[in-house]
Amino acid sequence: MDDRSADQPEVLAVNQDAAGKPAKRVFVRGLAAELWVRELADGSHAVGLFNRTTQAAKVELNWSDAGLKSTSKVRDLWLRKDLAKGKIFSVEIPSHGCVLLRAE
Repeated sequence: MDDRSADQPEVLAVNQDAAGKPAKRVFVRGLAAELWVRELADGSHAVGLFNRTTQAAKVELNWSDAGLKSTSKVRDLWLRKDLAKGKIFSVEIPSHGCVLLRAE
């Protein structure tokens, strides 16, 4: 059996978060990706950006559009890497790719 979830403990932690709250899709006019946000038990938020197109997408997300007033810490859960914080998050997402973040 090939269990790759063990290689991504931070992603698995979001999936198994104690609060059990569902993610909500957030529509942001002009955003080049589908945005989903989920509040976690510790008060932080999981933020998923999904490129559902056949082309790479340059995404610039204003945290307030995601319903977050500010962020003191942003972490890429797939890469297990802390990212620069600021009012806007920028990334290029490959075709049919996704980014999963934890914002505090």
